[in-house]
Order: sequence, then structure tokens, then C-alpha cells
Amino acid sequence: MAAPVTAYQRMLKFGSADLPKLTKHTLESVAVDTFIKYLHQLIRADAFDDSVINLIDSETAGLLTYYFQPTETAREHPITHHWTVDWDVATIIQALEELYPLQQEHRHLDRGSRWLQVVADSRSRVRILADNMDQVRILVDNQ
Repeated sequence: MAAPVTAYQRMLKFGSADLPKLTKHTLESVAVDTFIKYLHQLIRADAFDDSVINLIDSETAGLLTYYFQPTETAREHPITHHWTVDWDVATIIQALEELYPLQQEHRHLDRGSRWLQVVADSRSRVRILADNMDQVRILVDNQ
């Protein structure tokens, strides 16, 4: 879709409301999550184009270049020129989520470790009622 048409669609669907921008002062989990949610809205509304990256100021884009280097995302999708050129929006979202998770205990964990944490948390909350052990055995045997 042509850039002017996409920009026009974006304006029609989202108006002139304050856009979530990433700056070095707002580069934290909640602001990044708001930015990612906005990107998802644009994608669903077919109103995303490359100009949306301009919502990240140049100083912050430079910081992110250094922050992205040691990430698992950068290992999976090497940056040869610049992340704004080499990565599609899905990869950028993945890298931002890796660096700025809403749950701080997930920060700097690879995806496998995050899933192990989810499993460990789930086990601590699981309750099996002793009076229902026969049904539990049936469910386990059927798996």
C-alpha cells in the first residue's frame, strides 16, 4: 500500500491522539509495552508503514542499537546494517519485549528460561484435591 494512503488510514482510524513515542527518557517497560500495543493496533488496522519507526527518536534508536546487540533476538536475526533496516516489525517487537518485559523477573532470561519460570510458577499454584485422585489418575494416564 502506498505510504500516503497508509498515513491517511492511520489518521482516520487513530486520529490525532498522542502517539506513544520512545525516547531515552521513556525507555522502560510500561512505555515500551504501550508502544508495542500501538504497533499491534496499527498492524491489525492495516495502517502500519516504515514511517512509524520515526516514533523512536534518533538518540533512542542509537541506544537501542547497542542494547539489541547481546540479545537472543540479535543472535537469531543478525544485524548487518542497522536494526531499523535489517529487521521487520515482528523482530523489532520481539527484541523490545526481550529487553523490556513487563515482569522484571523475566529481564535477561532467554525464552527457554521464561517458560521454565512459567512452569515453576504453575506448579506452586497447582492444587490436587485428595478426594478426586481417581479422576487425576485417569487424566494423567490418558495423556
